[in-house]
Amino acid sequence: MIKCIRLGEFYGDGLVSKIITESGKVKYLRGSIRKIYDENGDFIRRSEFAQDITKQVNFQRDLIQANKDKKILIQEVHHRIKNNLQRITSFINLEQKFHNDDPERILEITKKRLKSLALIHETIYREEDLSSIMLHFFFNDFDNKLFMFSTSDDIKFDNDIDNGLKLSVNKLTPLTLMVNELTTNSFKYAFPDDFSGVKKIFKSIHVYDNNGLRFCEFKYSDSGVGLPDDFDLDNVTSLGWIIIKSLIGQLDGEFELFNDNGFNLVMKFPIN
Repeated sequence: MIKCIRLGEFYGDGLVSKIITESGKVKYLRGSIRKIYDENGDFIRRSEFAQDITKQVNFQRDLIQANKDKKILIQEVHHRIKNNLQRITSFINLEQKFHNDDPERILEITKKRLKSLALIHETIYREEDLSSIMLHFFFNDFDNKLFMFSTSDDIKFDNDIDNGLKLSVNKLTPLTLMVNELTTNSFKYAFPDDFSGVKKIFKSIHVYDNNGLRFCEFKYSDSGVGLPDDFDLDNVTSLGWIIIKSLIGQLDGEFELFNDNGFNLVMKFPIN
């Protein structure tokens, strides 16, 4: 059975009807009527025509939807930029509170954080799916850019990330900023001048299920000198660690720190 629905919409000079065939296929026909007159101007008959304009209608509707998507995307871009500017403002305020006597330090650290956020935005707009980012490629690119901040050219980066694993931008942003802080700490403290071992920074990211919920396990380690024996996270006064704890809180994460052939952090956070 063929179903015909008169849409009541004009496309060009004719009225459009929607045709649904027995197989469920949808077509759009534009009907037009032509009146025929004789040489004296008297009406003789009329002819009715139907033209298949399915491609034109679908193309027009795709353009309308693309325009709506573009408006949503622009709103989303503005929202993310606003949030990240607020993050940077908060970081600068904290740096001023802790290191007000060292403006060059504040400027240098702020530049690194801005570069981290810039990489996130750069990656987002290269992706077809703007809601989530492929982590394996993202962190390989991120490590290459972080390496430029290192004063040592013999630090090796190694990643073990689930193939095909994607993460929402809302989760990726605090995670990336946390990796930036951890890596900066490793550059500054893990490998002193008299360090003679292999200099390595390792990250792993894997997903697992727990009672129907999805979680991400993130591990970060360096092969350096590790945490000091008297390190107390509950009473830490280092700005870097205050920021790291805050970012872990934004991820709703739980974490632990320990020394095992260097510094280690293990964190678990939900990704549903």
